Amino acid sequence: MKKKERAKIDYIILIAVVILVLFGCVMVYSASYYSAFLKQNGDGAYYLKRQVIGVSLGMISMFVLSRVPFTLWKKLHKPIMIGSVLLLVAVFIPGIGISVHDSNRWINLGLFQLQPSEITKLAMIIVFAAHFEKNRHNMDSFKQAVLPVLAVCAIVAGLIILQPNLSTVVCMAAVTFVIMIGAGVKTRHLVWMGLAAVVLVVLAILVAPYRMKRLLVFLDPWKSTSGDS
Repeated sequence: MKKKERAKIDYIILIAVVILVLFGCVMVYSASYYSAFLKQNGDGAYYLKRQVIGVSLGMISMFVLSRVPFTLWKKLHKPIMIGSVLLLVAVFIPGIGISVHDSNRWINLGLFQLQPSEITKLAMIIVFAAHFEKNRHNMDSFKQAVLPVLAVCAIVAGLIILQPNLSTVVCMAAVTFVIMIGAGVKTRHLVWMGLAAVVLVVLAILVAPYRMKRLLVFLDPWKSTSGDS
């Protein structure tokens, strides 16, 4: 009998992830030290410690999930997508979802709070990868290759916009766009979708004054040193 082939580690991706995680920890410590020192009885590393705990759990999860055959993710892509959508709906259910500053983005699980949109990011990668693999010979067809993806994006984006959380929608759109490029979606389809996405984002910013204010603060932070966001 042949020995079972072990999954190979992509060291380039692994090193890139580790560098980004370490850089993130440095940024968290740098940005939060003063606030933590004042609010947490002189413990300037309070938020860094919480970040390190999250990073440790994430690294363990990454190792465990890397052992799962990709064929299993392919088989489960539909239940994964349905489950993530149900979680996005659950944030609006009283007693389950948590409302903070008129935003409904979290689910209370007792020991910790879960943000379904973060799970949805991973779910969409799995779902779209399975979809494009199945339709790899139909990439020229907008109806077969692209339209189902746009339908899923519309449902997910609509639920997340209602939270509201435009930044996550933009992030998901960017990830989806990259997946489409890698899958070989026709250039003309990508161009039209890109233009449509830009128009929708601009409209979303214009209809909500606070989003426009955040954008202006981001472009020129020195005009708002009091902490507007």
